[in-house]
Amino acid sequence: MTDNIKKILTVVCILILLTIASLYLVIRSESAKITTFEECEKAGWLVRSIKVYDSVDGYGSIEKECVLWSGKHFVKQRELMGDEKRAVEIAIAPLSYPVTIIEVKKLECQGCFSVKLQRDDNQRLFTIVLDNWEIKSVVQSDNVSVLPAPFFPTQKEPATSYMAALLSDKPEELIINDGCLRAGGYLLVWPYNFSLSTDKDGVLQIINSTGQPVARVGDKVRIGGGADETPDGRVVKGYSAQLPNERCSGPYWIVGEVITVDKSASPVATTPPRKPETSGFEEKMLVVGGTWAKDGWKLSIKAVDKTAAPYFILISLSYQDKKLEDAKIATGKSYTYKGKNPDGSEVPLFTIKNNNIFVGASADAVRLALNWSVPSNDVQIIEAPVESDQMKTETPAPTPTVQASPEAPGFGLVLGIIGVLAVWRRLKK
Repeated sequence: MTDNIKKILTVVCILILLTIASLYLVIRSESAKITTFEECEKAGWLVRSIKVYDSVDGYGSIEKECVLWSGKHFVKQRELMGDEKRAVEIAIAPLSYPVTIIEVKKLECQGCFSVKLQRDDNQRLFTIVLDNWEIKSVVQSDNVSVLPAPFFPTQKEPATSYMAALLSDKPEELIINDGCLRAGGYLLVWPYNFSLSTDKDGVLQIINSTGQPVARVGDKVRIGGGADETPDGRVVKGYSAQLPNERCSGPYWIVGEVITVDKSASPVATTPPRKPETSGFEEKMLVVGGTWAKDGWKLSIKAVDKTAAPYFILISLSYQDKKLEDAKIATGKSYTYKGKNPDGSEVPLFTIKNNNIFVGASADAVRLALNWSVPSNDVQIIEAPVESDQMKTETPAPTPTVQASPEAPGFGLVLGIIGVLAVWRRLKK
């Protein structure tokens, strides 16, 4: 091979190398400007692949995923619209704790839906069934135990005056009998804008018009107001549009402004809660190396593992400077750190769910769902986390109809550069 040919080939190799390097820099630079799924979808030659998923399993499921050649990726999640959104709003309205919406299904009647939810504090699954836009039942995660939603009639307008009689001369227990909330044998007709909710221990509670709980089912209460003992409930008709009701008959007690809980007689009020009193839920975006801290808990993102699918994150967690065991969490998975009560029972203290990993040009980021509680002094924290049981039984992620190429982001460029360098080195010999 003549020297001229060697020189020409050397120049060609150098030009190819410069072209590849320039292309790589352009891709990185242009990709850094893309910040949303919509921009990614329109990015043309910068797009490495767009995954379109075959099935969408409800709110929060991934509908599409756009991956750039730089390694950045963006997802489009399905959002609730129209009747589905209305059904979810009705289903979660009486809940006092944060939940994640797993699935929304339309049933074969008007205003009928099945809304599958997961509590963010203890990861328990349950389904709320709507019939004609009203809560009909609550199905537990074992799909066997069905708890009817108690009938909760309220007065149709704010009272301008109150009846002052007492329901009884002694405290009466708030009970649910055949789906009817009663005390002293009376069906209670609650003041305007009162509501029924569930506290953190799963006990139904009465919420007043200012959003504060005034009593719980099982409490011994003294209630002011007045009675309607007419056979046809003609008096109560003027107070509540929900009455009379075939499901829950009279006699009726129209609740006034006096609602007090007898602490000495109420087993619910006097029993100390076994669960921590302070808890919280938060969705947080953290970059690798970032830290989140609240109520004595401290979480750090140590690394993102992108060598396999699905991606993993490595987290470090401590409580009041006590280091707990690190956890490696895959995308879509959830891990829980638990505590042990003196009686040997376990209670969830800190749950972390890895919702998404975003691969950036300069730093990777993670979107997390965090739920935590502050343990009491007699609770022993278990250092090793466990994968949440419900996450193990979830429906597998939908299979994309278009798969991304298997090589790592930028792998083709690296091979191209190595190939050019090999040719150039051979020509120099």
